[in-house]
Amino acid sequence: MPSSARDKIRLYMSTTETEYLSVAEAASLLSLSEPTIYRRVWDGSLPIVRLSEHGAIRIPRTALELPVVAARTDPVEREQK
Repeated sequence: MPSSARDKIRLYMSTTETEYLSVAEAASLLSLSEPTIYRRVWDGSLPIVRLSEHGAIRIPRTALELPVVAARTDPVEREQK
């Protein structure tokens, strides 16, 4: 029987069908930087599971397979004076 909250979280994560990744693992799989992963978490485009109120986060592997709405990358045209 798990004795601590951390043990209970590990047990839950190991018995669910979804695999959970750290920010570093997700960044590596997507070939993105960790700050980019955090930005996607903060803007809501990447769902997370929080392990505690102020603790580590994990990203469901299935979330990496979701389509991502691309940010605007083309330069903004300036108005001609």
